[in-house]
Amino acid sequence: MANLAQLLLTSACLTQKEGRLRAGRPEGVWRGYTADGRLSVEGSYVRGVRHGRWIRWNRTGAKAVEVSYTRGRVSGVSAWYDDGSLALIARFHGGDLVPGWQAWRGGGQRLGSEARQ
Repeated sequence: MANLAQLLLTSACLTQKEGRLRAGRPEGVWRGYTADGRLSVEGSYVRGVRHGRWIRWNRTGAKAVEVSYTRGRVSGVSAWYDDGSLALIARFHGGDLVPGWQAWRGGGQRLGSEARQ
């Protein structure tokens, strides 16, 4: 599931990135833009690793994915369909998926979940 977060926030479709480097590593807020200049992703780095909330927006400007990082490790993932309905909520601890994740089909029908222990 952590690989899903990386896939969802990939920068392959970005044509422009902005942010600053400190000692050759990304630091602070970084933003990525599509070819038409639209903000596509935004998040922060601390000492060269992702930390805090990273957000990717879809083509219409609605939030598509939110990934939370703690010192470079995924701690949470939320995703939405283009119509704004929730697709996924998952939490992680130490890089491992925590029980309690939930997923939905478009339109709100529950697709699956794992009970909390």
